[in-house]
Amino acid sequence: MIPRPKPGERNGPLEAAFNDPDFYKSYPTLAAYLTETKYQDNTPRTTATILVFCESSVLRVCVNDRDNNRSVFFTGESLEVALMAAENALSTNTAEWRLRQGYARQTPTTPF
Repeated sequence: MIPRPKPGERNGPLEAAFNDPDFYKSYPTLAAYLTETKYQDNTPRTTATILVFCESSVLRVCVNDRDNNRSVFFTGESLEVALMAAENALSTNTAEWRLRQGYARQTPTTPF
């Protein structure tokens, strides 16, 4: 059984382990949300997470910005369409973010 870290502890790698050049090329802003561990001023940031699920025959992509306690959803008839919708909204800063509730901010044990 994997022990749960105490609040404030970080047991994982400091750098993101995800390395897919094709994904970075196709979705550079989304990839940055998911992998960049520091802001431009070099302060640490918690990476975002992504959840993909199918509901009523439509794919949904949920991006969770853990540092800013917010989420945004995108839909598409295929995974590529849903990811491109996310990329376009994130890169143009037009994503309609929703504040998230129900968990302690920046704890490594949050489900998102």
